[in-house]
Amino acid sequence: MPRRSPRVFGYKGRPPLNRGDAKSTDEGLTGKFSSEEDYGLKIANRYLFIEADGGTKSTMTENNITYTVHKFTSSGTFQITSGQGDVDYIVMAGGAGGGGGANFAGANGGGGAGGLLTGSLTNLEEGNYTVTVGGGGGGSGSGSGGNGGNSVFHTITATGGGGGSRGRGSNGSSGGSGGGGGLERAGGSGISGQGHNGAAGINSSPWNGGAGGGKGSAASGLTGGSHYTNTWDNNLTMAHGGGGGSEGSHSGGGGDGAGNGAGGNSNGGSASANRGGGGGGAGGPNPRTGGSGGSGAVYVRYVSG
Repeated sequence: MPRRSPRVFGYKGRPPLNRGDAKSTDEGLTGKFSSEEDYGLKIANRYLFIEADGGTKSTMTENNITYTVHKFTSSGTFQITSGQGDVDYIVMAGGAGGGGGANFAGANGGGGAGGLLTGSLTNLEEGNYTVTVGGGGGGSGSGSGGNGGNSVFHTITATGGGGGSRGRGSNGSSGGSGGGGGLERAGGSGISGQGHNGAAGINSSPWNGGAGGGKGSAASGLTGGSHYTNTWDNNLTMAHGGGGGSEGSHSGGGGDGAGNGAGGNSNGGSASANRGGGGGGAGGPNPRTGGSGGSGAVYVRYVSG
């Protein structure tokens, strides 16, 4: 009986595979493969496994898939040293500072959280990819808090949070999430997909400033907008809006990682570093300073080889 030749599998086009089995959107792979096993190995070698440097590296498992995670708490470079494949990202900008000052000093707005974006970039090749981590905006003693700095990974940019307003001075500033407004002033607008709006100041005695928006929700009165839970980093809560300041004894809550608003002649609380929260608005009636926003962070992950 004659010996059969090995079966040959011809292929051209996109590999029909899903994430975890070597997802790719590349259309350029062509060739012949001597077996299904050979086909799978060539796909895996080209699309699934990459090696990279930059930031602080760790591993995690999700849905029975092991990933390598790079965490950047300051600006740097994500360098793919070998391979070609897909990466996931969390890009979080810096949170904004809270407002402060003497004009209805108790009605100072909380800072908005830094914008936060998640997603994937496909088929990245060997090379260097820029990472910029935005700083937190400064709290003010005489006006609106400073906006947070933008964070960037390659082509992805998250926008810094909008500063909280001073008293009757202005509306809250717009940003990734909007800052809280002062007395009789509107909160700033957030960017859809990155964050939410800040709250308006409350025109009643005791006068209150609005809180800043967060990634998870808009602000409500003195309470900052809710956070994002980062499952890549031990369920760390990030991008919470800063609390509004009050002339009374009550202060607005900023949530984990964000600055609490102040009441009764106190400075606003500052947000934690690398969690993108907004700073708290200052309390009154005497002039006080709003809290500073928290700096941002960038996370990149890929399937471990």
